[in-house]
Amino acid sequence: MLSATFVKNVKRPGSYCDDRGGLGLGLLVSPAIRGLNKCWTQSFRRQVGFMIP
Repeated sequence: MLSATFVKNVKRPGSYCDDRGGLGLGLLVSPAIRGLNKCWTQSFRRQVGFMIP
């Protein structure tokens, strides 16, 4: 799970997910000039089309 403590203390670049059944929340950690860049990612699936009752 992506807790505040985990986000604060993560030291390795990589992609981390929330482990809550694929809700799409993630953390992307990448190297930077001074330490690490950390940014949130969100993935979702959009349904195309309309259902007519």
